[in-house]
Amino acid sequence: MGVVLPAKDAREEGFAVGEVVSVTKDAGRFIIEKKAPIAKKSAGNAKLIDWAEEAVERYRPALEALKDA
Repeated sequence: MGVVLPAKDAREEGFAVGEVVSVTKDAGRFIIEKKAPIAKKSAGNAKLIDWAEEAVERYRPALEALKDA
């Protein structure tokens, strides 16, 4: 999925091309917000984050299929 915004409006709100956003729905309206930045890897959790990222990539097709189940 993707969201296309008018360039002028996107710039005014501080959005950048390719930026990941959060989209929620409230009372029939979509709300688009900047997604909180992901914390940098620290030495203590870098291994766990690497493992999780690899697992998500490996199982992405199955995860995508499950989200619509």
